[in-house]
Amino acid sequence: MSIKRLSVLFLAVIMAILLVNDSVFYFSTKKSLTANMETELFSLSQQIQLSIDHVEYSSQTRDKLLSDSLRQVALGVKASLPSRYRDIDNSMLAELRVKYNVSNLTLFAQIGDEIVSVRSSDPKEINLNAKYWGNYRIALEQLFRLETVTVSEGTTLQSFWAGKISGSASNPGSKRNKFGFYYDGTTDYIINPTMNSSLIEQFDQNDGSEFIVAETLKNNKSLLEITGFNPRTFSKPDDDPSFYTVTNGSKNIRYSERKILFGQYNSRSPEDVTLIEQAVKLDKPIFFPTKINDKNVLKIFYPVKSERVQFPYVIGLVNDMEYIHNSLNKQLLNFFLVIVSVSIASLIMVYFIYKGVNRTKDAVAQTIQENYTDEMNSLMVAIKGQNHDFTNHLTTISCMVQLKKFEETKKYIHELVEETRLVNSIVHVGHPALASLISSKITQSQLRKIHFTYELDLADDLTSISGLKSVDLVKILGNLIDNAFDEVSGMNVEQRNVHLLGYTEENRLIFKLSNHISKSLSEKDLQAMFTSGFSTKKDGVHKGLGLAIVNQLVQRYKGTVSAEISGANTIQFTVILPIYS
Repeated sequence: MSIKRLSVLFLAVIMAILLVNDSVFYFSTKKSLTANMETELFSLSQQIQLSIDHVEYSSQTRDKLLSDSLRQVALGVKASLPSRYRDIDNSMLAELRVKYNVSNLTLFAQIGDEIVSVRSSDPKEINLNAKYWGNYRIALEQLFRLETVTVSEGTTLQSFWAGKISGSASNPGSKRNKFGFYYDGTTDYIINPTMNSSLIEQFDQNDGSEFIVAETLKNNKSLLEITGFNPRTFSKPDDDPSFYTVTNGSKNIRYSERKILFGQYNSRSPEDVTLIEQAVKLDKPIFFPTKINDKNVLKIFYPVKSERVQFPYVIGLVNDMEYIHNSLNKQLLNFFLVIVSVSIASLIMVYFIYKGVNRTKDAVAQTIQENYTDEMNSLMVAIKGQNHDFTNHLTTISCMVQLKKFEETKKYIHELVEETRLVNSIVHVGHPALASLISSKITQSQLRKIHFTYELDLADDLTSISGLKSVDLVKILGNLIDNAFDEVSGMNVEQRNVHLLGYTEENRLIFKLSNHISKSLSEKDLQAMFTSGFSTKKDGVHKGLGLAIVNQLVQRYKGTVSAEISGANTIQFTVILPIYS
């Protein structure tokens, strides 16, 4: 592949990596920001629940106090009135209403099979029939029979029952009223003192659920809306009969069945009904990102089940997501600027690389050729040196014989023959790089007083082997020989023996290197020594790397390398490399 095409490919890969990285970072950032917002909304929902639970608990306590207060009012009214309602005037009830600071006083009597209001401080409350009042009708009938009221709602005391907060049949605009009913059999009427919405709502304005909603919205700028949903009625149509009772043709709103328990519900979505039902069914928060009035928002529906509330409800929060989208848009702009900058820088770099490669390509080739030539020249110098010094050697031997220095002559001839043998054997290795490696290792062995021997029976055309790089071959044998030299260096001189055997067999190149070892090795050690970091040496540089490099290179060529103990305190490494001519 040409340098130009390689440069274009390099630039394309860089751009692809940047795009993938930026895309992953964008979506991970969006997911992270959304998850953080969900966590904040979940925590805020829990805080609101605790506050509402406290309000509900306070409301229940207040409700019991109101019930007890209404009973005390009824006892006072009974003591101030005749026992027969026909002897009572409405004005008398109006005066007692002011005296006991209640909203209204009404008397109910049994007329035939009906229970009807016969006297009241409010004219609109007179002649109301309790026939269709549901639990209220049952409670009134039980009071007239001097029975304990057993309906499931409201508060029951001695000779007294107070219903839960509800609307008023005579005043549809008043949705929060507390009605008490007292009868002990000493009169022919039930006394009905009432607290209306204006008195009850004073509490909510100062410390009720609406106060909590207002304060929470005030302290959380991104929070757009808080709503308390009644899951029992939210999905029902507005004209469902469960929302009210009818008295004399007027609708009496059932406050406990209202769809919205607290807060406002302006951020409406078609999916809200389904999501609220799902939150209650699964009993876990449901998050829903959507768009309302062209604004991105995140909704949470948080189900609440508590012993302090009469029935389960769902807290709905709507949070503004604009800051997330603004952050992501800013991030996209930064990504774009980075990509443009990197693209320009990469183009400039590719230009200079291409120009530099063309300029130095010939120089690199020339350097490689010169290095190879130098290696061959060093061998030729050694050969020529032998020929040049041959006359000097003969003259020296002749003189030593004349002086009858036979032992010295024998030793001199032995050294001369050995030097000549080494040079000649290197020349016949058949591989320049391998010949140079052997030559350098012979020099190292002499300096370190190591007896290094070798037998190389390799094909003359070893350089024609394809698929086996000279650099890798030198790395494999070089690391094995260095490892052996390091091992024997700490031994006595007579034990510093290292032997290399190399030969070809069919389509395999085989090297065997043996050396003495200072201590015995287990089978586990023999297996582990080819892993990075393993070493039996106490000192030295690059401990545990040489054999790991050998193993890695051999595996690259689909070959094998192994170690075994052969003889006493001798280890042999065997490298087998497949070769193809």
